[in-house]
Amino acid sequence: MATTLLLLCVLSADPTPENPWLNAKVGDTATYKTTITHDNTQHTTSFTLKKTITAVTSDTVTVQIEGISPDGKPVKNLMKYDLKKKYDRTEIFGGPDGERIKLGEGNEKITIAGRAFDCKWISIQATNSVSGKKVITTGRLWYSTESPFEGLVKRESDLLGVKTLDELVSFGKK
Repeated sequence: MATTLLLLCVLSADPTPENPWLNAKVGDTATYKTTITHDNTQHTTSFTLKKTITAVTSDTVTVQIEGISPDGKPVKNLMKYDLKKKYDRTEIFGGPDGERIKLGEGNEKITIAGRAFDCKWISIQATNSVSGKKVITTGRLWYSTESPFEGLVKRESDLLGVKTLDELVSFGKK
């Protein structure tokens, strides 16, 4: 039993198991800027995506994602989040099937777009299989109850020398 509890603590970035999507309201928005840097070329690409809650039921939250991709093409997707499923914020690194190891965690006040957020952070190493090859991603995410949706304020990751930085630019709550 103690081993099971320890394992759950290792995989959960937040000691409270509540799904942060439970607080979503239709019309809530969040805009994130993504910057991607390639180690081998030092080439940097940036783009912005806006997320808007378009529907909330007792079972799901629907989020519309809109923006312009790095190659100038419009992006428009719908994502549905299952409110009945246990929420695991570490899935952002490698999806639900990968192996994730917590490397560290703590609290930090960070300033994004001129606003200070009291954040919790977690560092993760995720291992996944892509086309039969083992791929390792390392990353850190900062999250706060002051930020909408899943609470994401900032995320850094490194996958095969491609570094990604996501930062909250703006948000609105209904």
